[in-house]
Amino acid sequence: GKWEAFHYNGELKSEEYYEPDYFMKNMWDSLGNPLVQNGEGDVKLFYNNGALAEQGEYHNGRKEGMWLGYHANGQPYFEEFFNNGRLVQGRSSTLEGQ
Repeated sequence: GKWEAFHYNGELKSEEYYEPDYFMKNMWDSLGNPLVQNGEGDVKLFYNNGALAEQGEYHNGRKEGMWLGYHANGQPYFEEFFNNGRLVQGRSSTLEGQ
């Protein structure tokens, strides 16, 4: 069915569907600006301190291509590569670099 998620300020963050398959329909930033519309868009998500948390693209409602994530201090956290919403490969590291 349909799932809705909300930002800390109460603004709608996303509309996702899980039947029959996963589909990210719409996503907005905390100010209500669209990031994903009808399954298409570039996403940049941020920590409350303003630091970039993760970035990537949605195509046909699924993650596609390279997604990058960062710890709250800006250090790299993960690199993931998606093909039609499926994780093909990825790696992550702790704050200590492991």
